[in-house]
Amino acid sequence: MVEILDKETLLERAKLNDAEAMHELSKRFQEEQNFDEAFLWALKGSYKFYPKSERKLGFFYEKGLGCESDYYKAAYYYQLAVDHGDIPAMSNLGHLYLDGRGVPKDEKKAFELISKAASYNNVIAIRLLAQLYLKGQGIAQDEKMYLSLLHKALELGDTSVLYYLGSAYYKGIGTDSNLEKAFRYYLMGANENEARCFFEVACMFSKGEGIQKDYSKALYWYQLAAQHCDARAMFFLGLYYEKGIYVSVDLDKALYWYQKAFESGFLKAQEKLLELKRH
Repeated sequence: MVEILDKETLLERAKLNDAEAMHELSKRFQEEQNFDEAFLWALKGSYKFYPKSERKLGFFYEKGLGCESDYYKAAYYYQLAVDHGDIPAMSNLGHLYLDGRGVPKDEKKAFELISKAASYNNVIAIRLLAQLYLKGQGIAQDEKMYLSLLHKALELGDTSVLYYLGSAYYKGIGTDSNLEKAFRYYLMGANENEARCFFEVACMFSKGEGIQKDYSKALYWYQLAAQHCDARAMFFLGLYYEKGIYVSVDLDKALYWYQKAFESGFLKAQEKLLELKRH
């Protein structure tokens, strides 16, 4: 296993045909947004049949990083990585089968690949498998399994599922609706900086759902959501300033936030803009 080494040392090792060093260099250049060099070192690693490099090369072809996007080549290199025992590549390849990109669309094949990767506790695969059960893709729809897989992903440290757990308990997906649990998961997500949770926490504080109503805290979370480009939060900030909810009435600020919401795609804000401009 490659130690945490400076780039010069990695380059020396890579020149001596150290495939793991080549992979590490590719990662370093990718982190620096130097995708041409990242692609080059992934390609060199793939010549050594190094599965992590093959997977990364597939990813670069899928996303068009350092090369032209090519789903057929992405599928080819993901399959090579799978053949050489790389677990995450199973999930990546499964995703291509799910959408029919570079391979024939085959939801059952996608399910087989993704579920196999999930069996090795690959959290990305577990999260994707949960969505397959929710939508009934490649397998019979099973909301309880969806919820169970979300919990498993969280146990493995995947905080990105906190939003989905909050939504499941809020809407009653795979379980009875439970607003207290919904709020708890949304708040956990917000505290983990999962931006989608900011708006949900704000709404629940505003309505007093699962928590005591608190307009000051709702305002705080709406502001945070707006800072993360949530157009709905911008609209509600406009409403707070228009109606004087926990803030002094300020029509200029209301107009500002309605305008921001409209420019960000929240079309309902246009009605408010026209209404306020008439007065």
